[in-house]
Amino acid sequence: MKVRRKKKKVENRVSTSEASQLALLPDEEKAREAAAKFIGELPKKKRPAKPKKKIEEYVEEAKLCASSGDWSGAGGRVFVGLFAFFNTLLYGSIPLELYEARELSMGAKAANRALHEFFNDDKSALVEFMKWSWESEKRKDAWAMRNGKTRQRMLLRWQFSPQKVQDYRVEKSRANNGR
Repeated sequence: MKVRRKKKKVENRVSTSEASQLALLPDEEKAREAAAKFIGELPKKKRPAKPKKKIEEYVEEAKLCASSGDWSGAGGRVFVGLFAFFNTLLYGSIPLELYEARELSMGAKAANRALHEFFNDDKSALVEFMKWSWESEKRKDAWAMRNGKTRQRMLLRWQFSPQKVQDYRVEKSRANNGR
């Protein structure tokens, strides 16, 4: 009984002579050109918008809302912009992690969640909370500097965390009760 063997397709394989020619090219650009000529041009990938521009736009939107006192049109992204603005005031720069699209998106979602769950969609209440948290951060930072201590800066995930909101509520309650 005879066994039939299937013929293998050799359409896109590089022959040993072509491979040796590619390997012998001294210049990397010539090698790429030769490879592109052999393989064909690959489609160029579209790059997403740079987050650097986005966070700077959000900071500008937050500044406009702050100067007008009207937060009615603000969403999670504007509150992330406000976070970046406060960060710039206290630490001198926008946090590097906010230049990443993923971090921006997660921050906007966290801000929207906090707005809805903890502040009953009251945007001015969220702004007051953020002001309080940054005033608190400023006091803690000043204390650490006076006492020669180092401490971690406020991160975006802490800004809108339930723990931070609870700290705010406790301090507000103590202030109202005269403690």
